[in-house]
Amino acid sequence: RPGDPHHRGRRAVGRAPLHRLQVGKEGGPAVLQLGGGVATASFFQFILAPSGCQLSPDSKPIAPGFSIQFSGTILDTPVDVGATLEIEPMLKLDGHLDIGAFTVGGVAFDETQLKVHLDEAAGVNEVSFSGGFTIFGNGVKVLGNLRQAGDTTSASLEVQQVGAISVDGFTL
Repeated sequence: RPGDPHHRGRRAVGRAPLHRLQVGKEGGPAVLQLGGGVATASFFQFILAPSGCQLSPDSKPIAPGFSIQFSGTILDTPVDVGATLEIEPMLKLDGHLDIGAFTVGGVAFDETQLKVHLDEAAGVNEVSFSGGFTIFGNGVKVLGNLRQAGDTTSASLEVQQVGAISVDGFTL
């Protein structure tokens, strides 16, 4: 659409290659629609920098690796996904998945988040998640984390029941 930024190309300072594809802008209106609106995208970006690069002399260098970002909706539910993988000097991965609240039949799912952080150089690996659901007016909320830093591993899991759960006269 006119006025929406759509970028494709290779730009970098010096000789290091950069492959970039961008459609839309973060926080902008939907610029892509699939299946009559089953899925929409307001922002999509893919960056591949196999050798690393720098966009301008004043910008922060981009480490060797790739990045992908998507913001939009799937079945009218907001979805935001992103991942960055750096391959040098050591492996580093940061990713997230955020899914907005939605209802399927009689089950209402809360906003759900998943985050991943793996950093070989720092010796830290972490996965965290949160979400929950409600059925028949009663719900469960879940929050968890698994972290490994050096020789230490820790885990946490919090499960909260929201309201009493009753099935055929039996209440939890």
